[in-house]
Formats: sequence, C-alpha cells, structure tokens
Amino acid sequence: RLALLNVDYVTSFELPFRLLLLRAPQLIAAVRERQTLSQKNVLFNGKRYGCVYSMKTDISTVPDEFQYHLSHRIRRITSAGSTETPYQKIAKEVKAPRERLALALTAGLEVTALDGLFWFGCQRLAADVLRLRKSGMRIATASKTVSDTVTGTMRSIPAYRSDRG
Repeated sequence: RLALLNVDYVTSFELPFRLLLLRAPQLIAAVRERQTLSQKNVLFNGKRYGCVYSMKTDISTVPDEFQYHLSHRIRRITSAGSTETPYQKIAKEVKAPRERLALALTAGLEVTALDGLFWFGCQRLAADVLRLRKSGMRIATASKTVSDTVTGTMRSIPAYRSDRG
C-alpha cells in the first residue's frame, strides 16, 4: 500500500523482486478490500504476462510492455558465512524453476521463499512445493527468520527441506 501511495503504479514483477513481497496476490487483495485499486494486464520481457496496479483510476498512460533485467546482488549469508554458491550452481545448470527446486531439495539444501524467488525463478514456491509433494517427494516445512539488509527488517518466512524420513 505504501508503494502504491508513493508512485503512480507498481508492476506485479516489481512486487516480489524490488519490494520483496512474497505474497503479493494476498497483499493486493487486502489493499483492494480497503481502497479502490486499478489494474491493467501487461507483458514483461516480451513473453510473461503480469499486471500493473495503481491507486489512480485512469491508467491508460501506463505502458503495455515492460523490460526487466535481473542482476544478482543477492547474498545468502548465515552465521557460517556466505552460502549462495550451491544455489548459483543449480541456477546455472538447470533452466526450469521447478527442476531447480527439486534438485536443490534432493541435494539437501534448505530453500526459503527468497531462495526460490531469487536463485530459481519460482514466483509461486508454495505451489511448486505442492506439485513436488504430489509427485511423491517428501518435503518438510519450517519457519525461518531472515533479515533484509536493504530495508533493515527481519521477518519469518517458510523454509523447505527434503524429508527423506
């Protein structure tokens, strides 16, 4: 809501990647309950469909297509030090987001919603985890506290790990 009050519009691509909002659809629905929100369907990078949201009623001047380039400024740091190397390796080896997720879980890595978003391109990690579970993969869910050095905030997010029993 704060972003929408301070800019003319925000795209569904920006919500997770720039604002680090992991549950964007639920947040948009909550904003809609309280305020009028305009929506326009757009195209990202010539192939992915998404939306633009605005508090303004007239969004006809908003472009129909957006181009984004992701850069990896993301660091994964724990008390043991930097831990992003295995995630980067999987991202380089495998293209399909769900296959990246399956490989990471099979390798014994813990995957948070932020890992899924930044390293594997999974914008709906919970749905991908559900599909892997339905295919027979045993996956445990836990809660993990993470910090964002950009905003200086801490929050609890889901973390998934292979549960080989």
